[in-house]
Amino acid sequence: MSDWTVDTLKEYFEALFSAEGDATQIAMTAAQTAVDKAERLAAERAENQDKLASERSHQQNEWRSTLGDLSATKVSRDEYDIAHKVLAEKITGIAARLDLGQGRDTGTRATLYGAGFAIASVVAVVSLIIQLSH
Repeated sequence: MSDWTVDTLKEYFEALFSAEGDATQIAMTAAQTAVDKAERLAAERAENQDKLASERSHQQNEWRSTLGDLSATKVSRDEYDIAHKVLAEKITGIAARLDLGQGRDTGTRATLYGAGFAIASVVAVVSLIIQLSH
């Protein structure tokens, strides 16, 4: 005959069910811990993405500001070409008059004006350098 009785079978199954319940509880706790960790990591990742997007936006705004400053302070190619053409025509006209020998007074006057212009330019540049150095 077998050693099993109703009481021993009851104890055996209670112990078996208790062990299974404990294992289930441990598995549920581990699963909840994993879910909590995954949610925390997802939140951190989303926060990092927001920071990166903010930094990228800030850099783009700085770049736009730099381009705006450049376009506001620099002369366009068309404006330069127009001013250059006018100056080139003036120089060509002065050189033509000097080459034609239109008189000593005209050449002397043009030379004096040129020297005066050169001196004024040098004074302006020096003044600008002094202002910027302070």
